[in-house]
Amino acid sequence: MENFFTDGKVWAQGATLHHIYYLPDLERLEPMFAAYDSIVADTGYVEAIPRPWIHATMCKITVAPADIAPSTITALVKRLRAGLARRRPIELVAGPAMAGTSSVSIDLTPDADWCELRSAIAAEIEAELGPGSASVGSTERPHLTLAHGCGPGESGALQSRLRKATDLRVPLLLDRVDLVEVTQDPAARTYTWRRPGIELPLGTR
Repeated sequence: MENFFTDGKVWAQGATLHHIYYLPDLERLEPMFAAYDSIVADTGYVEAIPRPWIHATMCKITVAPADIAPSTITALVKRLRAGLARRRPIELVAGPAMAGTSSVSIDLTPDADWCELRSAIAAEIEAELGPGSASVGSTERPHLTLAHGCGPGESGALQSRLRKATDLRVPLLLDRVDLVEVTQDPAARTYTWRRPGIELPLGTR
């Protein structure tokens, strides 16, 4: 396990960026979180993300908020809402937890539906803000980050403990994403955002 917030991942001081997040039903996930809590806390080399800030990143907008006019944000939200209204909600399954090189994450499946939605959202963003304005992390599988690495440690041993902790899997519904303005806090090893974000529903309600 390595420190997640290395120099290459740390933003400039005071910087914020718009992200599209999937904010899951935390109450449904609580039994799974509880099964992993003590394991994460015992390691000394990973630090749990506070519950309110657990999320899955769907897409990042690379243009700084200060460089996007309010009228452009309004147009982007209108475009995204129109596109997402034509899509059906996605049934997801959360679990298990996986220890990676610099974080502990909870898997989200199915990948194909998630990736298709992610690409569609990125296309809408780039149609409004221009080429290269959306970053989708195409090599990353869908996941909820549970904890960030804060120092050297044995990922394999941690993975073994996580695997034995529970066989619980949690069904979730992805029926909305949120446009949020995110701040990085390396000292607290987390990302936070202004609440409320802008809700972008899938399908018609």
